[in-house]
Amino acid sequence: MTLLIIIVGIIEITLLWNPVLHSIRKGSIKLESDAVISRLRPICNRLGLPEITPRIAKAKEYKIANAFCVGFLRPKIYITDYLYENVSTEEATALLFHELVHLRFHDNLKRVIPLISVFTAIQAFILISGLAYAGYIHIFAELVGIFPSAIVIGVLSIFFVITLPSTLIWSRQELRADRLAAGETGIDDLALGILKARYLNLIPLELTDSVHPPVMVRIDKMQNA
Repeated sequence: MTLLIIIVGIIEITLLWNPVLHSIRKGSIKLESDAVISRLRPICNRLGLPEITPRIAKAKEYKIANAFCVGFLRPKIYITDYLYENVSTEEATALLFHELVHLRFHDNLKRVIPLISVFTAIQAFILISGLAYAGYIHIFAELVGIFPSAIVIGVLSIFFVITLPSTLIWSRQELRADRLAAGETGIDDLALGILKARYLNLIPLELTDSVHPPVMVRIDKMQNA
């Protein structure tokens, strides 16, 4: 049971705190490029957002080339130095506009709710499996009148029912942000920025994050919007 508690604790920490993300955010600095900021200010106004100054996240050592938004009450948008130093002013503006669209539609908040549900389902499955292995699940089943197999099936069903629709919704959010950003800043600038992020990253985003559809799918959707 001690090992089981440790496993569940690790999952919870992973959900609530990402050490790499925390590290690159902690060392971030405000973007000082007047060329980019001057382009973003009117965009913020049109989206109904307060003026948001992007921050440069230090991520060269991790080889992370990405732009992202974080926060609910005081949201911030970031672009990693590894990406920012390899894109043009126009491409950086397009990538940051994409993140502003996420903030406009509260996409970051919408993603947290199903994510917590998914991890809760995983934790429940681990706990039930551990209890079953230890021989305690039958006692629980007798108390609540549910067979262990029914409990496991229920937990797995919750996992898949939440995960699959959530992945589809998250992908649609990405495509919407692409479409609006491309319409404002131009398809070429956003497409080039996305391609550079794709090939600069040590591990391509779509291989580690189900939120992002494949790059060529995103570009195709932009061109045919």
